[in-house]
Amino acid sequence: MDKKMSLHDLDILLKASLKPRTVKVKVMKTPPSEAKQDRDEGIIQALSNGMEWTAKAQRMLADAVPSGWIGLFEEARMIAVEKGLEQPHTYHCWGAISRALISRGVFVHTDELASPRDRKSHASRKLKVQRA
Repeated sequence: MDKKMSLHDLDILLKASLKPRTVKVKVMKTPPSEAKQDRDEGIIQALSNGMEWTAKAQRMLADAVPSGWIGLFEEARMIAVEKGLEQPHTYHCWGAISRALISRGVFVHTDELASPRDRKSHASRKLKVQRA
C-alpha cells in the first residue's frame, strides 16, 4: 500500500539529509622524511629515464632520414620507430623532440604545409613540412 507523506514527514527527511555527517577514516601516514625521500627518488628516476630516451630519440631521428629528406616530422618519427626507437611514456614528448631538432638545425621548416596522417593528430590542422 502506498503511503502518502505529509509535509511534516518531508520536512523531517529533508532536515535529516542536510545534517553534516562525520565519517571516521583511518589514514596511514608515512613519516615526512620518508615521503620526501620517495618523492625525490621518483623525480630523479623520471628525469633520468626521460633524459635517456630524449637523447636516444634525438640521435635516432637525426640518423633516420637521409640528408635532403623532405616530409612531416611525424613521418621521420615513424621511420625512427620502425628502426627500433621505442615509444615515449607520453605522446606529447614528440613535440619537445621536434622543437629540439629544429633548434639544432637537424630539421628546417620549409614554406610548405601538409595535413598529418597519424590518427592521433585527427588531421586537425596543417603542419609545417621539414627538410633534413
